[in-house]
Amino acid sequence: MKQFHKILLTGILAVCLGIISAPPIFAWDWNKTEAAKSTEEDMDLAFTFQKTTIHMDDEAETIFKTLKKSEECFEQESCSYQGVDRTYTYDGFELGTYTMTGQSEKIKRVAILDNSVATPEGLTIGSGFEDMVSAYGSGYEKEDGCYCYTAGNTQLKIETERGNVSAIVYELTAE
Repeated sequence: MKQFHKILLTGILAVCLGIISAPPIFAWDWNKTEAAKSTEEDMDLAFTFQKTTIHMDDEAETIFKTLKKSEECFEQESCSYQGVDRTYTYDGFELGTYTMTGQSEKIKRVAILDNSVATPEGLTIGSGFEDMVSAYGSGYEKEDGCYCYTAGNTQLKIETERGNVSAIVYELTAE
């Protein structure tokens, strides 16, 4: 019986030490300064391609007037609302739009596809993690393997693999 108690106590102690030394599941960034918060709020997360600046929720018609015709367009009924979602493919990036019934077509997503296109800050597919932090700062939230920067109605999601950027996506968020 003493052997059983000894094993039980050892197990309980191991679990307690594991919980104490484990990283928290939900963490609050207590070190985020007011300067970092105001920088994030002032950040303009817009995509620029050939002198055309694209903000999320911009009128698509205005953007299309300045871009050459897309290589292809995929269209489908939306699963989220009554309307249509479209994805336009260009050299190096995709432009996603939404059209709610009775409204005009608007920008909801820009995905950079390869290293031939960069963000206005110079980040490309293949850039290093350090380049991302240098361009956008350390005020990101990490979720599901993505580094997410949020400003206004836009979220910039950057994925990395082995320390290099593997995906860059601008998305419309619900404010």
